[in-house]
Amino acid sequence: MVRMKDLEPSVSFKIYKPENINKQEWEEFLRLYNLLSLI
Repeated sequence: MVRMKDLEPSVSFKIYKPENINKQEWEEFLRLYNLLSLI
């Protein structure tokens, strides 16, 4: 079963069109996002 937490980053990925941003910055964002979602 897929958790909502796992889906949200990919949804954001589509919304924000990550080709516009640096891949490293995007990975940094996802790492922060995952940390925040654990709280």
